[in-house]
Amino acid sequence: MGAVIGICGFEKNNYIGVPRKYVECIYKAGGTPLILHDNVLLAEEYINIVHGIMFVGGGDIAAHYFFQEQDENANGIDPERDAFELMICRLAYRKGIPIFGICRGCQTINVALGGDLIQNIQDHMNSSEGECHPIKLSEESILFRAFGEDRINVNSYHHQSCGVLAKGLRVTAISCDGIIEAFECDHTYISAVQFHPERSIEADARFLGLFGDFVNACDRKRKKC
Repeated sequence: MGAVIGICGFEKNNYIGVPRKYVECIYKAGGTPLILHDNVLLAEEYINIVHGIMFVGGGDIAAHYFFQEQDENANGIDPERDAFELMICRLAYRKGIPIFGICRGCQTINVALGGDLIQNIQDHMNSSEGECHPIKLSEESILFRAFGEDRINVNSYHHQSCGVLAKGLRVTAISCDGIIEAFECDHTYISAVQFHPERSIEADARFLGLFGDFVNACDRKRKKC
């Protein structure tokens, strides 16, 4: 069995889960996916059994968590999900458990560790699967290792983004209009991207490399325990 990857689930229409592509990507990368119920009472129990935590896309994070007034364009706020994900992110960070965040998940990590968000930006919520935009990658990054080049095209399905990054995080990709598209942490494994790699692996298999890098980090953590 591969490293156990806790994928933070959420409730919708009285069901708890995540879109299938996230689970498939973790499995294809060699991990054992485990969907987590967004209940704060279970957060510490989960931390004791997983080797990595992944945060996926979804609605907006309540602005009071980063000390701002709520923007009128906010949508999809889920108080239970916010509380659970912010808690388990901090627990994972303190224990040095690898963390991977996608879209909302990228924002969750930044807020959990003390950063803030830009609550509404224009022209980043594309409606078509085929619409992409270019981003520039740092050569000292997981993205550069996966793609072998410093510019790639990514999809865009967000109207919020990271603003000021939390202490200890560093930008590893940026869009032409200055939006943070990825960040990492130098002293513990954190990989966060604003786009959706799970939606692009059929068009470019290199996107799966982001999941592979994460699962490999989780395997290394498991072997040390």
